[in-house]
Amino acid sequence: MEKEEIHLYEKIFGERGSGKEDKDSFLNKNPIKRVDKKVILYILGAIILILLFYFMFFNEKHCKDNECFNLYLKDCKKTDFTAETKDSFWYYQIEGKNGDGCKVYIKLLQLKEGFTDMNSLENLDMYCYPKLGNINAPQKNLDLCEGQLKEAMQKIVIDRLHNYIVSNLGEIKEGIESF
Repeated sequence: MEKEEIHLYEKIFGERGSGKEDKDSFLNKNPIKRVDKKVILYILGAIILILLFYFMFFNEKHCKDNECFNLYLKDCKKTDFTAETKDSFWYYQIEGKNGDGCKVYIKLLQLKEGFTDMNSLENLDMYCYPKLGNINAPQKNLDLCEGQLKEAMQKIVIDRLHNYIVSNLGEIKEGIESF
């Protein structure tokens, strides 16, 4: 036993204690040892909570192909994916469930050559909310989307329809008159 511990023991129990058992039980009940155990438990608990929080909210898998992305989309599990289509590059990030749908962030990264009337769409984004179990590209149904990209895509469709109608007005007029 160390000198300081003996001195403390003697102050509490007097010079003649009730024996070796009392000295050992006193030393085992040392409040400093109990605090150390509590601190260690608190630190371990905090580490476990931080790891659980990380894995629940920030742990995402990065998909490298459509098959992987579709599996995650079907179950609405967090992931991200950059897709190349014949005419563009898209970025998708599944953020999680939203009611009976899945919240998916979509950004049109780049259009390939030949789509000059659509250049204004590049770098615009939107959120889409496809139904759970869906494996179709989320932007296919714009009714389930919101954001600048959706609005710009709708404007292009309206402008194209307007141009078609104006350029074919004569034919349309003849078709109407024949009714």
